[in-house]
Amino acid sequence: MKIAKKKDLAYRTIFVDGFWGSGKSLLFGLMNDQKIFPRIIIDQTIEDCFQLNNIGKIERDALRFIIENRRDLHIFNNKVGRHLNIRISDDTGPENIYDFFKSIIKSFKKYKSNELEKEIIKSNESIPIMLHCCVNSSPVMSEIWQEKLRYLHVCRNPLEVYEHTFNYVNNLFSSALSYELKLDTNQKNINGRNLPSFIYKSIEQFSNKSNLNAVEISLICIADYTKNTCLKYIEKCNNKLFINFENLIVDPEGCLNYIIFDFLNIKSKSKTSINYKKYNLPRDISNSKELNQILFNKIKNKVIDKDIFSFFEESIEMFEETFMCKSF
Repeated sequence: MKIAKKKDLAYRTIFVDGFWGSGKSLLFGLMNDQKIFPRIIIDQTIEDCFQLNNIGKIERDALRFIIENRRDLHIFNNKVGRHLNIRISDDTGPENIYDFFKSIIKSFKKYKSNELEKEIIKSNESIPIMLHCCVNSSPVMSEIWQEKLRYLHVCRNPLEVYEHTFNYVNNLFSSALSYELKLDTNQKNINGRNLPSFIYKSIEQFSNKSNLNAVEISLICIADYTKNTCLKYIEKCNNKLFINFENLIVDPEGCLNYIIFDFLNIKSKSKTSINYKKYNLPRDISNSKELNQILFNKIKNKVIDKDIFSFFEESIEMFEETFMCKSF
């Protein structure tokens, strides 16, 4: 028996992805401010489905059905004012009081399903979905949605995401408020820690090491993800865009223009001016090499297995060779 392909409500399937602390929330906010989409959403279920498929726990047909269903439900619910986030401080909440009341008014309007479906399809609506650490799933995304996919991934120097990652591994992984899919590898050297699903292969190569501390696990997470991101960038697909964080903060106008008009091919909307003060843009990166060297020395001085540190160093070199001095 085969899962039937449902009729699409969304015009495109759009994802905004990146590693922890890579700057995807910044891109997410900049895109949301442009009002070129009904809204931008975060859906943990969609992210979990990609991670489950990546480790062989969900087959592709089931993955496609769940994600397309969730994607189209978000478009429908947004249109009728159902399940709206009215928390103004959230990335996915209303921008201001005016948007807040517009959201409330939607929920009072009646609709006819057949007319609403025609309206949504005619207007070519799409809703970008934010993901975390799903670059390993980008090939299956291309296979499923092909020319209807638009995948944006923010890439950042491995050194600059260390503090964010360490805090995540050391403090948040064991929290009941941490909802990401994690793996119980049964490896004795990780002291009972659950690990993010995307490093299930890399962690095995260090199974012969003595007890791994939070710093070492953080470096393995960063290095593994960075290396895989670089490999995916090299594939050069027209439906995927890898954005260097430095380019985004130095030339936000140029990046946003390229994303909207070239990559997403949205021609009918006029672009809203960027709120530079809100996002502290553009930023001066003239001393970034010096700051990264300080970070490098700080990490090196911690108690780290030499093979794990070499693995991390390789990812820095690979990132610089792949992304430095490239616009996209």
